[in-house]
Amino acid sequence: MNKSFFSPLAMLFLLVVLFTLNSCAKDSDLFYDSIGDDISDNIDNDKDVDDGSGDGDDNDQDNPTDPGNGEGGDTDGDLPTDDTISTDLKAFPTAEGFGKKVTGGRGGKVYTVTNLNKSGPGSFVEALEASGPRIIVFAVGGTIELDYEDQVYVRNGDLTIAGQTAPANSGGITIKGSIRFNYTDNIILRNIRFRLGDNGWKDSSGNIVGSKPSGIAYDGLELLNVSNMIIDHCSVSWSIDENFSVVDSENITIQNCIISEALARSVHYESSSHSMGVLINRSQNVTFYNNYVAHNSERNIRAARSTFELINNVFYDFRGAGGFSSGQSWTAIGNHWKKGVTEIGSANITSYINDSGQGHSGSIYYSDNSNDFNVPFLAPNWESYVVGSPPVDSGINPKSVNAAIDYVLANAGARYPYFDTMDQRVIQDYYSTSGKIVDSPEMSGGYPSLNTGTAKKDSDGDGMPDDWETAMGLDPQVPDDNGDIDNDGYTNIEEYINLIDSAI
Repeated sequence: MNKSFFSPLAMLFLLVVLFTLNSCAKDSDLFYDSIGDDISDNIDNDKDVDDGSGDGDDNDQDNPTDPGNGEGGDTDGDLPTDDTISTDLKAFPTAEGFGKKVTGGRGGKVYTVTNLNKSGPGSFVEALEASGPRIIVFAVGGTIELDYEDQVYVRNGDLTIAGQTAPANSGGITIKGSIRFNYTDNIILRNIRFRLGDNGWKDSSGNIVGSKPSGIAYDGLELLNVSNMIIDHCSVSWSIDENFSVVDSENITIQNCIISEALARSVHYESSSHSMGVLINRSQNVTFYNNYVAHNSERNIRAARSTFELINNVFYDFRGAGGFSSGQSWTAIGNHWKKGVTEIGSANITSYINDSGQGHSGSIYYSDNSNDFNVPFLAPNWESYVVGSPPVDSGINPKSVNAAIDYVLANAGARYPYFDTMDQRVIQDYYSTSGKIVDSPEMSGGYPSLNTGTAKKDSDGDGMPDDWETAMGLDPQVPDDNGDIDNDGYTNIEEYINLIDSAI
C-alpha cells in the first residue's frame, strides 16, 4: 500500500473503519457510504449549500457561480472514502450478470466533459469518439442535445462512462438524441438518461406542430455487435423504434434501469404506431436484471435466437407482454407484470413465436414470476421446453418477486446525482395505476430543465476532486488517477466513481 495513505487524517479514518467493522457486518464488496464526522470536517469546510428546492438556487456566499435554474441535486456534500480490499474484482462492486467482469476504461485516459455542446473540445461526443482506453467524467450537468437525424456511433471500446460524476448539485446528464454502440467491446455505462424524442413534431395534445423528420427509426439506446458491456442505473425513454435493443451481441448486463414511454404514433417511417420496449436478438449471454419497464405497447420483452436471463424485473402498462421465439434457451425468475390503463392483448406473458429456421429446440427454466391480470406465464407451446434448472445462469442470487418489486421501484433509473421528475412520475404511475403510452415527450410534460451545477475543484485534472484526494491520502496536485492506493485492483479514479453513487 502506498505510504502516503498513512497520513494522520488517514490513520483517523482507519480507526473509524475499525469501529464500524466491530459494530456491524458489511459485505466485503460494498464500499462504505459515510465516514466519521471528524474526517468529514477536514474534507470540506466550505461546501456549497442548496436549499433543496430543485430550482438551482444555492446559498453559498463563497461561490457566486449559478449552477442553473432547473432540476438538480440537493447539495454538493461529503464524498465517501474507502480502504476496502475487494476479493472479487468486478466492473464495479454492485455489478452482476454476464457483464460483471468488464474492465471498461481501467488504466486509460480521463476525459472530463466540461460543456453541453453536441461536439468539439470538452464535449461528450468528443470523448465517446476518442480511441484508446478512457474514462469519461462530467464537470457539468444538463441536457446534451445531439443532431436529431444523425446517430452517434461509439466504435472504440475500453470505455467507462460515469454519469454519476456530474456535479452533485446538478440535474445529472440527459442525452437528447440517439447513440449506438457499434462493433465494439468492453464498456461500462452508468447513470445517464437517453431520451430521443420527436424533435418537436407533436405538442402536449398530440397535435402535429413541427416538421416530420424523414427516415427516422432510431432506438433510444442500441447495442449492435457489442461484446462485454454493462449498463447500470440508466434511463431510456421516448424512442422511435425500440427503447432498448441488443442485437448480435454477447456478455451483456442491463441492470437497475428504467425503460419507459417508447413513442407510439410518432415519426417512425415504417409504422403509424410503434411503441416498443426491449428487443434481444441473435445475442448470447444477456442479463436483464432489476429493471423497470413501463408504458411501452409491445416487446416487453421480445427475444429471438438468443440465450438470456430475466431476473427480478418489473413490467407495467403494456398491450403485449413478452414475445419469445422458439429455438432459444432462457431463464426467468422473480419477475412481475402489472396491468396499467392500456387494454392488454396478451393471453399469456411469454407468447410463443414459431421462428422459422430456429426449429423447436431450446430450453426454459422459470420460477416465482407473477402478474395481476390472471394469465398464465407460459404459452402452451413452451411447456415442452421446461427444464429443472436454469439453462442460462450468470450466478445471480435472485430476490423473491415481492422483494424485487420493492427493490426495483426504489432503485431503478439514473438516480445520481439527481432522480429527475420524469423518472419520478413513471415510478409513481406504478403505485397509482396511472400514466399512459404517449405519442410525444410533450404529452408527458416535456424534457425537464436541469441544473448545470458547480463542479468541485480538481487542480490536477485527473477526474478526482481535490478534497476527496486529500481525504484518501493522495496529492491533489499530481495526476494519479491510474494509481491503486489500496492495492485492490481498482484504480484511484475507479475508487472515486464507484463510491459516488454507493451512497444512493
